[in-house]
Amino acid sequence: FPSHDKHIRRLETVIYSYSNNREEDIEDDPQTTYWFEVSTHKKLIHLHTSKNDKEPFTYDVQINTKDGRVIVEDDDMNYLFLDSKERHWRVHNKDQSYIELDKRIINMHSHDEINLTATKYTLTAKESIDTKTKRYKERTDDYTLEAKDSITTETKEHKVGNENFTLHTSKNLRHNIEGHVLFETPRWVS
Repeated sequence: FPSHDKHIRRLETVIYSYSNNREEDIEDDPQTTYWFEVSTHKKLIHLHTSKNDKEPFTYDVQINTKDGRVIVEDDDMNYLFLDSKERHWRVHNKDQSYIELDKRIINMHSHDEINLTATKYTLTAKESIDTKTKRYKERTDDYTLEAKDSITTETKEHKVGNENFTLHTSKNLRHNIEGHVLFETPRWVS
């Protein structure tokens, strides 16, 4: 700052505007310019682009220091949102897919698919895991299921089909089955 301005400059709003018009006879306005606003009055920094020169989208980046929020959005319903006070992040697109961090809760949503790919994947839930789906399939070379207290399976039909099936129990094995059970094996040991 120049030394003579130090004692007179206080809250201010400054807007810089950059023309996005190719033709000379078109008047510049907020829809035909890229502009940048810094307002200590409004506690706001705002960057805006236009699309009058064949850009596919407009973009707005807004830092609202009064409310503690940051928004990055285009004009096609895609946005990134941060509310610092509420500890809330959200990344959202036009297709209604989103990832949301709301304090200590994380939400993800997609109308079609969510894909996770990793060399190692660990899921730890201290209380419960609930899965609701029409079909459930797992494929693996080796599968181990350990249950400290019990395993309960409720189903209309249970099939076991493989080359070698071994069942070991140190106490009781109990099945309540309505209907029939069919075991097909070349050898049976009981």
